[in-house]
Amino acid sequence: MGDKSSPLIADNTDSLFYKSDTVTLYDNHGISYSLGFCEIIDIFSFHKWNTPVIGKSQHCIEPSSGKVLSEKDYFNLSILKKKDKYFLLFKNDFGKSYTFEVIRISKIDYGNTKAIVLKRIND
Repeated sequence: MGDKSSPLIADNTDSLFYKSDTVTLYDNHGISYSLGFCEIIDIFSFHKWNTPVIGKSQHCIEPSSGKVLSEKDYFNLSILKKKDKYFLLFKNDFGKSYTFEVIRISKIDYGNTKAIVLKRIND
């Protein structure tokens, strides 16, 4: 997906990122407006290859705003392969973790945007 400074975003309207069984990550920030989930999104900014920061921002209510990041927002990322399946494991030093199976990676018709469809795995 692009370089490590490019954010990946997910719809977090009504806390979808935390509640939904399926999460789609996009590598183009502008798609949030086109798909109508500009209200609240999670941003994954990779400052180091395996250390993403999970932040929150909203763009529908002026002025736009975002959550101030803390050390609890920094995660370690592990990419695991089991048989022919890939998994993403996000885990921070405070016991918070998210595990997803990669369902598919596809290109969608919006400015060469890639979408990663993930299925939440309950630990």
